[in-house]
Amino acid sequence: MPLSPVVSGAGVAVAAAVSGGVRWRRPWQRTWLRWPYLAAVLAFGVLVGAVEVPALATAVVGLPVLLGLVFQCLMQSEEGRSASGCR
Repeated sequence: MPLSPVVSGAGVAVAAAVSGGVRWRRPWQRTWLRWPYLAAVLAFGVLVGAVEVPALATAVVGLPVLLGLVFQCLMQSEEGRSASGCR
């Protein structure tokens, strides 16, 4: 499966949109870590554009990540239900 620079560009766009809401430990980090990180992710996405990744490797990495995200979503929804019952 070829990697797509469009996907990394979209990811950088979303990260740039939401990175203003990140709570940084120090004020200087907002400028000195936020923008270079986004630029590095975009540059890496362009550099590895159209690199072929074997489908088996994609599945081996992707399926556990997908299961972890589903588990995290279920846990958060469960926490929200138990917190709403405290009133």
